[in-house]
Amino acid sequence: MKCNVIMSLFVLVFMFISSAKGAEVLMTFQHESGGFAGSYSMTTTDGTVWESNAPTFSDFYNMTKIFDGVHQDYLGDYLATYIPQSGGYLKVTFLTPVYITRIVTYPSAWTDHWSDSILSVSGDGINFTALGTIISSTHVGDGDYHQDYGVNQFVKSIQYDITAHGYTFFNITEAEFYTSSPVAVPEPLSIIMVGLGIVGLIKRKK
Repeated sequence: MKCNVIMSLFVLVFMFISSAKGAEVLMTFQHESGGFAGSYSMTTTDGTVWESNAPTFSDFYNMTKIFDGVHQDYLGDYLATYIPQSGGYLKVTFLTPVYITRIVTYPSAWTDHWSDSILSVSGDGINFTALGTIISSTHVGDGDYHQDYGVNQFVKSIQYDITAHGYTFFNITEAEFYTSSPVAVPEPLSIIMVGLGIVGLIKRKK
């Protein structure tokens, strides 16, 4: 009987933990307007706005490359958005806040003097919290190199701020935003109370 009680509690705890995990999904975007040579911004069909304080370098390096699903090295294909080093940024703003679980960035460089950046997120599109540094300068031609930062919060805007380095450009070959529906994790006390309830029912039945 004790073994059955223990097994029942293990099953209960497993069910609670499993129910707390939302299904993680890679966000996909479809181009609507802007983002090509000379553009400062781009809009996707879901209302997401992608903007920089400098125009896109050329059509070879347009903003749609950031979410086309390909992340090869710089020399392998032209997948990059260039932003000035001094005060430069790339900002992605959603129409409404989205629950982001993590952000994966592929920042392959061409030479050893590309600029790095600081990745930050904001729940209101105004106040940002830094997640960490995206390093591209030491990963020349490495299309597989990426950095994965956990977020797990509602996000209105995502921003890459250029840090000082030896060149005027920053190279992002791909930025992946993962989302899921947040599910409240049950408190330990709740699990204990339900477990005690099961034990009580078993004893009563006995």
